[in-house]
Amino acid sequence: MVLVTGEQVAVEWVRAVGAPVDSSLVATRLPRTWDNDTFGASGFVTVWSVDSGHRHDTTRRVTLADVSTWAYRPGGADVRPNWGLASQLATAVEAAALDNPRRTVSPPGGTVLVEDVHVVTGPRRMSDPSGLARFVVGLMFTWHAA
Repeated sequence: MVLVTGEQVAVEWVRAVGAPVDSSLVATRLPRTWDNDTFGASGFVTVWSVDSGHRHDTTRRVTLADVSTWAYRPGGADVRPNWGLASQLATAVEAAALDNPRRTVSPPGGTVLVEDVHVVTGPRRMSDPSGLARFVVGLMFTWHAA
């Protein structure tokens, strides 16, 4: 029996996207503290599961998730947020969903096959008064135990 949540599946799938997404900088929330040089150079990706459930006719599960891409530009309050990097990360996630969604991932609790990922909402720019640039991509994952 696989004991995995949809959010764990989504996080592992995003970690497997590849460049420019740094798999070590993908989590369910932003870090409390970060190294400005690393965060500024690579950005950060968070995954938040909106909904998860079984399809009524199969053992497949469906998970809706928002994937937020964050970027910071070191230099103080007068420096504009790094919208280019946040956009690049969001576009990479969207492209992976459109071009190569099917993959096996192994979150804690078991191995699952992500059969498909649909882009529900394409990358959209979000305002953030903290000086971080943020884009959000809405994805729907269809998956089952491998």
